[in-house]
Amino acid sequence: MRLWALAFILCAAANAALADEASQCQARQGQYLTGTIAHGPFFVRAWAYRDGVALSHSKILLRGDDGQIYDIRADNVFAAGNDAAPGAVPAPLSALHPGMRLALCGKLYRLRNGRMGMDWVHTNCGDTPRPSAPNGFLKQLGPDATPGPNLENAREYCRLW
Repeated sequence: MRLWALAFILCAAANAALADEASQCQARQGQYLTGTIAHGPFFVRAWAYRDGVALSHSKILLRGDDGQIYDIRADNVFAAGNDAAPGAVPAPLSALHPGMRLALCGKLYRLRNGRMGMDWVHTNCGDTPRPSAPNGFLKQLGPDATPGPNLENAREYCRLW
């Protein structure tokens, strides 16, 4: 009987943590998404530069808890290890792998192929958040569904915006 009670308490705590993340995301003007990495992350070369800085991405295919596949685009300039990983997925994003669970806050959009995507899963560098530019996050969820730190919170390149 005690094991059941402990499991119930842990489940309730995990649900409370996720509900808190969802409400934080809403306050940040973003849309909240949780799911499991199906593929990636992998490096996507920059198609744009700003003040000589390559605006590359790390792509993750996420199976949302709703069963849908989402194309996640994480801006590499907001990952702490970006400068140390030219042409590769920077740390801490490089530690992610299929099967890991993520909580994301960002901007949902529809791709040309009909699949859903999410971007703006990064800090907005202190600007007032808007639905078109939320103060997003990308967090790994622990085994107990406790969210870790924002993996897209580096501020070195905030000056570009």
